Amino acid sequence: MRDRQRGKKENKAQRPMLLRCAAIGTVFVLAAAALSMRLFQLQVDEASEWQARASNQQLANIPIEPVRGVIYDSNMRVLAQSATVWTVEAAPNVLAQSKVAQDAAKVASRELAALLELDEAELLENLSDEESMYYRVKAKIEKPLADQVREMCEIYELSGIYLRQDSKRFYPYEELAATVLGFTDADGSGIEGLESYYNEQLAGTPGRSMAVRNAWGGEIPTGDEGDVHPAEDGQNIVLTIDVDIQQVAESYLRSAVEYHEAKERGMVVVMDVNTGAILAMATSPAYNPNEPYEIYDEATRAAVEALPEGIEQTTAQGEARTKQWRNKALADTYEPGSVLKVITAAAAVDSGVYSPDSTFHCGSVINVQDREFHCAQNTAHGTETLSQALIDSCNVSFVQMSAGMGPHVWYDYVNAFGLTEPTGVDLPGEPNERSIDNLLYSEDQLGPVELASCSFGQSNKYTALQMITAVSAAVNGGNLVQPHIVSQIQDAQGNVIETIDPPARRQVISPETSAFIASTLEELVTSTPNGQNAYVAGYHVGGKSGTSQKLELLTQEGRQEYISSFLGFAPANDPEIAVLVVLDESNDPHAPVERTWFGGRLAGPAAGNIIRETLQIRGVEPQFEGEEGQSRSTVSCPRLVDSELTSANVTLNQEGLTGVVVGGGTTVVAQCPEAYTQIPEGGQVVLYTDPASPQEMVRVPDLTGKNAKNAIDTLQNLGLNVLTTGAPDHGENVQVERQDVTPDTDLPKGSVVTLTMHDITVVAE
Repeated sequence: MRDRQRGKKENKAQRPMLLRCAAIGTVFVLAAAALSMRLFQLQVDEASEWQARASNQQLANIPIEPVRGVIYDSNMRVLAQSATVWTVEAAPNVLAQSKVAQDAAKVASRELAALLELDEAELLENLSDEESMYYRVKAKIEKPLADQVREMCEIYELSGIYLRQDSKRFYPYEELAATVLGFTDADGSGIEGLESYYNEQLAGTPGRSMAVRNAWGGEIPTGDEGDVHPAEDGQNIVLTIDVDIQQVAESYLRSAVEYHEAKERGMVVVMDVNTGAILAMATSPAYNPNEPYEIYDEATRAAVEALPEGIEQTTAQGEARTKQWRNKALADTYEPGSVLKVITAAAAVDSGVYSPDSTFHCGSVINVQDREFHCAQNTAHGTETLSQALIDSCNVSFVQMSAGMGPHVWYDYVNAFGLTEPTGVDLPGEPNERSIDNLLYSEDQLGPVELASCSFGQSNKYTALQMITAVSAAVNGGNLVQPHIVSQIQDAQGNVIETIDPPARRQVISPETSAFIASTLEELVTSTPNGQNAYVAGYHVGGKSGTSQKLELLTQEGRQEYISSFLGFAPANDPEIAVLVVLDESNDPHAPVERTWFGGRLAGPAAGNIIRETLQIRGVEPQFEGEEGQSRSTVSCPRLVDSELTSANVTLNQEGLTGVVVGGGTTVVAQCPEAYTQIPEGGQVVLYTDPASPQEMVRVPDLTGKNAKNAIDTLQNLGLNVLTTGAPDHGENVQVERQDVTPDTDLPKGSVVTLTMHDITVVAE
């Protein structure tokens, strides 16, 4: 009995333990079941997800950047290309495993900050984050700096600092054609100009490669190329722009902008009148696309820096940058003034409403409803023919001419000449149709007053590209060409993918009307003071000046500001090129009367110089006739070095040149001017016959504003050769507008100095 009682007591004591064991066993069973279920989920239900996560941890998807395409000029000279640079990257988690261990981030931050000009504290914070697998230290550094980074990593045995090969856009001609080319952002995408418009072609297609990496993010060599998808490099584009012509155009535009104080900059377009190919296009001042965010105009930069730091300065800085990037010749509209008379005259003759011999009477003023329209400076031309009205630029005659045509005929021709629509040029920034509609009177809005004003270039606004395209059609036989700036698209290997040679858009006027316009505009250049400022000896040049008042400034601010322009073309008897120079809010500080804005005086000389040099670059030789031949003929200086002195003088005599001998030798060892330099017929060549003889130097004086004859005599008396451009170099009112040699420069005797002449006679346009 006692045993039964003892057993009952023992069973009673063991029961809690059994319960605990059962509970623990149940927990283990449940845990095992839960674990089994979770393993089933991981291995079956979520297998693909975890495989993807593992792949992402084990594989590095490394982008392969394509090389951006090259931009060439028409002679295959590089205007924009991508140069090799390096981007410094870091894996902070790998950096922490460097031999210098805890000091790795500190050492790397100190050395990299010094080399790359970075903030050391900020760099240390980012490199000390051992959970981070990637940090970009600095993008696009040049090779010398990249080599220093490599050397630093070797010296301090730092791991986790990488150099990735990259590319950076480079513009070797710097400011040249900046507003045409545009630039790219830090990631290599086009932002402005051609870089933006042709970004898809230039950019190429990125590639990628897959690499195995370890737990710290480092790449594990596998011995094979792995999964590589090569990048497809960008396509190249070949422009119609010629670097030589672009340099000439920019040089003369820059000089005119500075000399005539054009507050709102200047613009120039040079176009092949028969194809629409743009040979040069520029805005001045411009900027350097290698450093596009730097404000290049000194006065503007100083004004921005003078503002208080903050929103005001930031806003002004942004506005200044946007302005300097703007392609003024394409994006800005202006009232062209008397240049538009070319279109009105062409419409009047081609429509049959008038003939070249139709007459008009100018009494200096004409009333249209309640408005008076004056000829400039109240000139009364009397009775004159249509062709004479174009030569005299008679406002009153053109008011009568447009009234005779009526709004329908006049507007129909303006529309046909492309002045009511975008040109469709392959560049960004051109006003769209809606914007153009807001700048023009529609046919229904052309009442008598509006038609009168528009007929001579006020009220309606156009772009410079629209104007040069329209006038090209007026003189090239009547064909409206399609302006374009790209001639070819090539693949990365230079194979031509596409040739761009758009046909003429339409026939606007008859060849006979076009020939009449061209010959009349040539007579304008040879017979009027304003026209003669664009005169080019040896070439048939036609052209028309324009001066327009900025009416919105007069009505809104009470300010009188003008736009001065000149549109010339050559050869007038068989046109090849047209040049338009526009100076915005310009002035002639050297005028004989206060504030003279006439386009012939201000823009004409620049247009003439650009025409002359462009024709020479294109191989069109000057042909001198009559008195012009006697005063303007030039010859190419022969090569005389190594020639026996007597033989050299015979050669000079045959060329109509005079030799000046320096030294006592019998053989020419040096000469000035150098061989093949263009010098005036009858000029002198200095021949050095002794190697020890120093060049004889003379100082060039400032001849700006001097009478033409006196200036030429001064230089010739100094032993210099003189070439002249612009207005004919005779007459009391012909003065030197500019010289190609800076005053007080020392030149060797025999050197050539070119003087640009202009007729200062004040004549209305």
